[in-house]
Amino acid sequence: MASLNGRSFVIAVVIPAYKVSKHLGELLPRIGKEVSHIIVVDDFCPEESGKIAQAVSYTHLRAHE
Repeated sequence: MASLNGRSFVIAVVIPAYKVSKHLGELLPRIGKEVSHIIVVDDFCPEESGKIAQAVSYTHLRAHE
């Protein structure tokens, strides 16, 4: 949870991940701790981007296929 001017809020990031599996490994670790939820949308990618995203150790990551 992040805060600004004394107010708390939740930040979520949605990543469309069709044919970008080679970039997920470098992108996901760069997302800051203030982000509460990371949603990776695989959309039946032939590169299985969702499975690659799940392999990265993030407790707040959800990969949707």
